[in-house]
Amino acid sequence: MAQVEMRVDLSNVLSAAIEGNTEQLIASVRDILHDTNSPDVLLGRLGMITVHGDSDGHPATVLAAAAMLSRLIHFLPEPVDSTVPVKERALPLFFQAARLARTALRAGAGVEPNYPEPLFPATLAKIRLLASLCAKQYTATMSWQ
Repeated sequence: MAQVEMRVDLSNVLSAAIEGNTEQLIASVRDILHDTNSPDVLLGRLGMITVHGDSDGHPATVLAAAAMLSRLIHFLPEPVDSTVPVKERALPLFFQAARLARTALRAGAGVEPNYPEPLFPATLAKIRLLASLCAKQYTATMSWQ
């Protein structure tokens, strides 16, 4: 599910992952998971930072896979004698993914993202019109020869 705004601060998780501080990373991930029901979206946001510092694609793929797997955690049966709160069941998955993406997070944290201009439906009609005119011009030129 797409979420535009969550009002969640990932700076503690990001700084703990970059520093490699395991205890701080576990504590900050636990705090964030108590505040939200969407670990997949949070992993995706870390993935957006990772992509800018990822040279080979593996850390971004790890975060994407962890995000997809975290969507399935609610469907896994809980152990009978478990005392782990439901919101903390994604903690090991979130922690391992953030830890494995540490070097790409470090490299991507300082990069200013440069995204292309968005396409809007009004401009798509103009683009289609120009493409059809170009196609007509091309076929007219080809039929002349």
